[in-house]
Amino acid sequence: MLPTQNKISQNSVLVIGAQPAIRGFLQTGLGDRFDCLWADTPRAAQQMLLTHRPGLLVWDITGRRPAPAGLNRAARDIPVLVLRDDAPDAPEAPPPGAAYYELVSPFGMDALLRAVQALYPSQVPPALSGMQAGDWRIDFIARTAARGETTLHLTPAEGAALLCMARQMGRPVAEAQLIAHIWGRDGKHDAASLRGFMAHLRRKLDDEDKPHRIIIAHPAQGYALSGTVFNKNDMSE
Repeated sequence: MLPTQNKISQNSVLVIGAQPAIRGFLQTGLGDRFDCLWADTPRAAQQMLLTHRPGLLVWDITGRRPAPAGLNRAARDIPVLVLRDDAPDAPEAPPPGAAYYELVSPFGMDALLRAVQALYPSQVPPALSGMQAGDWRIDFIARTAARGETTLHLTPAEGAALLCMARQMGRPVAEAQLIAHIWGRDGKHDAASLRGFMAHLRRKLDDEDKPHRIIIAHPAQGYALSGTVFNKNDMSE
């Protein structure tokens, strides 16, 4: 039975079955607005829905024939956007307030964002461009961290981790949520992997000395960021 205490998260999207090319496209289009969670299969999505309630499901079946099925009650009340190769008589965009829509490939970024805007249960959050954390100015779009004359390049995983925590700035993000956001449910990464990853990221940002100033561990709760976020409208100084 779906736990009733899991409320819809108004800034998250669960992507199911995304193929590599589509995953990169979705990460570019949605990653700076939403906390994107990734599930390789409907079964994995079912498990994630026991502990996470995203505001939208995006299901990629491009290149495959199966119709979306199999999430049943676990996905109730969550709108679904299906990405597919063909959909006879599909409208150009879903009507406002729709709960289901099929976006036909090929489609561009504008079409994707229009569909998400129509399906999402609340106003689509503004794109986060970066954050100020201590002396570091972190750019989520360029995936860089700059301090004075020093500029570091962040890996996709490092950028994803910082963005995930930035969306809940100052509040702990559960380890399971971080693992799913960074690596998906590949079965190869666990809490120990995350601890090692966070230790490496702290070293990179000169945040090894205690008490930590940027990445803060909360026992039994997860990790939190300390800093100030900004969106695209705040980029100019």
